[in-house]
Amino acid sequence: MIVSRLAPTPSGFLHQGNALNFILTWAVVRSLGGVLHLRIDDLDALRTKDAYVEHIFRVLEWLGLDWDEGPTSVGEFEKKFALPHRMEHYERAKETLWAHPLTYACACSRKEILAQSPRGIYPFTCKEKHLLLKPFDTALRLHVDVSLCEEAHVVAKEMGDFVLWRKEGLPAYQLASLVDDTRMGVTLVVRGEDLRLSSLAQRYLAHVMGVSSFLDATIVHHPLLRDVSGAKLSKSQHACPVELTTSPCDLFRHASMFLGVQPCENSVDLLDALLQKEEYLLSPFSL
Repeated sequence: MIVSRLAPTPSGFLHQGNALNFILTWAVVRSLGGVLHLRIDDLDALRTKDAYVEHIFRVLEWLGLDWDEGPTSVGEFEKKFALPHRMEHYERAKETLWAHPLTYACACSRKEILAQSPRGIYPFTCKEKHLLLKPFDTALRLHVDVSLCEEAHVVAKEMGDFVLWRKEGLPAYQLASLVDDTRMGVTLVVRGEDLRLSSLAQRYLAHVMGVSSFLDATIVHHPLLRDVSGAKLSKSQHACPVELTTSPCDLFRHASMFLGVQPCENSVDLLDALLQKEEYLLSPFSL
């Protein structure tokens, strides 16, 4: 059984790149007869707003996409699915990892790391200090052992020892995403190509934690939508929000091209086109 998820972050209004990922994920899952979760990743509590959560539901409605599990409104999200309702899962993972020989507490700030490493690759400052893991004083960091698995070589070179638990007492993205994908039984992850390094980091973490289900999952990366300058669309660069008074036809045409079917302008036609394909392969976008 294919199980996947839509995993938007409510730290800003969604842009067209987010909407394209929704279409691609939905189309693949529905064409394969799978189960689709809506998982709103509100790890950035300071930037999460009800208006941003509401926008997620409005964009999905605008695109004509459905899902099988997860919240259907802002109220239901806050009542059953928001961060406080998931913290126990993250806390258990943190306690397990804190006992692992490859993890250590780190007191360094981002500014201090960048002063020593302009690319932000951690210089192992705290690795042998044996610091305690204390809220607001230290973060939990994972050492990347290049002998552990194939993914480790790229992660060590491009990311270095990465944070699993932030100083403010919250899980970092790599840990939270792996924990959520595991507890949901996710077998298919559809991401933009900009998250390829995150996928490798999460696979490395899965090796460390012995999470075979994630290691067996299929991860595919799709091309990104870019602005007129060629830069990827992102909330951090203030990409224009999806304009819900316009038509999503262009997004469906982009999705059609990426999926290798004739141009379609809505979800019904795109799904029909995929179901009519004689051969349907995910491999062109695989990890």
